[in-house]
Amino acid sequence: MRDGASGLLIDSHDPTIWADTLARLAHDPVELDRLAGGALRQAQAFSWDVAARQMIDVYRRARIPTTGALRG
Repeated sequence: MRDGASGLLIDSHDPTIWADTLARLAHDPVELDRLAGGALRQAQAFSWDVAARQMIDVYRRARIPTTGALRG
């Protein structure tokens, strides 16, 4: 979560501050939609498709011999 982009960090355990923040969002649908869109975009970076592509890239890089590799 990125504060202000895909959600809001509330640096408090005070329930009044939490309630005020939630009330502000409830009364500001444009801001709520903006944060929801940011959360969706961020979540897509953690999809199974993305994870699988990244793992395949790791395996491909592991197979490529490096120059100057130690020989036994």
